[in-house]
Amino acid sequence: MVAAGMGQRIETLVLGFMISAWFLSFWISNTATTLSLLPAAQAFLETVPREGHGNFHAAFLLAIAFSATAGGIATPVGTPPNAIFMQQMRDFWPEEEGVSFLMFMAAAFPLSLLLLGLIWLGFCVGFVWWKDTPRVEVDRQLFIKRRASLPKFSYEEQVVLLVALVLITLWFTASPINSFPGWTAHTAPRMDIGSIGIMCTLPLFIIPCGCALPQALQRVLGTSRCTSSTASEREAELPRFVLDWGAVRQKFNFDLLLSLGGANMIGQGTIESGLASVIAEQLARIQGPYLGYVAVILFVTSLTTEFVSNAATMGILGPVVAASASNSGRNAVNALLGSTFACSFSFALPTASGPNIVVYGTGQVKLLFLMRIGLAVELGALMIGTLWVSFAVPIILGPTTDGYGPPSIEGIGGYWRALVG
Repeated sequence: MVAAGMGQRIETLVLGFMISAWFLSFWISNTATTLSLLPAAQAFLETVPREGHGNFHAAFLLAIAFSATAGGIATPVGTPPNAIFMQQMRDFWPEEEGVSFLMFMAAAFPLSLLLLGLIWLGFCVGFVWWKDTPRVEVDRQLFIKRRASLPKFSYEEQVVLLVALVLITLWFTASPINSFPGWTAHTAPRMDIGSIGIMCTLPLFIIPCGCALPQALQRVLGTSRCTSSTASEREAELPRFVLDWGAVRQKFNFDLLLSLGGANMIGQGTIESGLASVIAEQLARIQGPYLGYVAVILFVTSLTTEFVSNAATMGILGPVVAASASNSGRNAVNALLGSTFACSFSFALPTASGPNIVVYGTGQVKLLFLMRIGLAVELGALMIGTLWVSFAVPIILGPTTDGYGPPSIEGIGGYWRALVG
């Protein structure tokens, strides 16, 4: 729908795809986002002849994948390292207010937007505006026809949209906003973003789906919206509820759950083995301006996440970065957030992120091309990220986090003791 409304210029069409991937990745996994947009992207690429257009096909797919990765930075639920950061904030500083959903977005959203602009500008310069580059003609009717073929907004889609809006509202208002203490302050002080997510998801297991509603209610809502057509097309038994456990077992990404648990285990292993203490001591010895320290932290994190999952990277380096920053008299929260951002600066290898794997698996993106373009984007992200964390983040988070002390051992089984003891 977004692509259909972006006109006939290739620059705006690419931007439409990129914005779609970027925004969806705020709320769902960047891998799922890339997979959902891939059919429409490939349908468009079929109208673009390969002859005379060089690597346009591969660059177009990479632009979507990189946008999904950049979008995950913007919210605490956008990518696993962000959720781990929120948990580490509670673990390391249990007596402090911590970073709210809204405060995190205030620090992360502009950086995510800057990265989106970097990716779009790089694509246009390299594959649209470069001299002697043949102009790609956009068949806008292709997207208009695809939009027209979309079925009516079904009852199940309306329910999920309503639940999603409620969930996002609860996430934003759970923590203090100016004089508002947050709804959890007097109702459930220990609830976090994960608990709120589960609370809003559970009703989907008991809300009946369209085909199970009484006939009178179906007529009120619109019979065509209550057919639960997705289930019938699979030739499966019609479901009774919007979400059922059978669908969860088949579709849920348990690998992600295991990855998050494994990240915590690896992080604890680096602490218990003493490796974290050694690394923290070395990082704490970094002399010079804060800008240089941030550059090193982001570079080390970004390099690590090219070979290790971003969740595991955050689990390993999170306590190390917090401890080393505190040891050297720097703001540990800002450094920890910078490392969190850098966990998403993984563009240069096919296995560095889920979106990279998806587009590389199409066979239209060559390894050396991906590495060359991905490395350029990663270097740009590191430069923007270093400047952002060094100068903007202290202004955004400074009034809240400047008074934080060293990371605490309370509730985390000895993080601080292992790092500095």
